[in-house]
Amino acid sequence: MPNIHDVVGKSKYPTAYWSEWGHIIRIQYNLRDISGEYHGPCPNCGGHEKKDADRFWIKEENSEVKVFCRKGCDFRDLVDRMREDGCWPKPEPVKTYRKARKEPISCGARSSILGKQEGPDFQREDQW
Repeated sequence: MPNIHDVVGKSKYPTAYWSEWGHIIRIQYNLRDISGEYHGPCPNCGGHEKKDADRFWIKEENSEVKVFCRKGCDFRDLVDRMREDGCWPKPEPVKTYRKARKEPISCGARSSILGKQEGPDFQREDQW
C-alpha cells in the first residue's frame, strides 16, 4: 500500500520500497546480512573502525526500507546522504496552486495589474 505522503505529494522524503531500493543500498554500502538485517558503516557519520562496523543497518518492514544508525544520526541526514549516493528515491516536485481572489478587483487596481493606463475601457478625465 502506498504511503499517504507519496499519494498527496507533500513529503520531501518519499518512501523507499524494499523491492526497488534494498538491493541498491546493500551493494553501495557493502552491508552484511545478519539475520535478515543488513549491517555496515554509517553513510552519514562513518564508523569504519571494527567496533563501529555495524553502526548502520537496514531492514525490510511492510515492504519498505527502514534505516537506523546506532550513533543516533537523524533520519533526514541519513536519507539526504543516501540520496546523494543514489540510494534513495528523489522527491517529486510539489505542485502549488494559487488561491482564487474572493473580492472583485476595482478598475484602478485592474489597470495597475495589467499595466495599462489607457485602452478601450479607460477614459481620461479631460476626454469627458
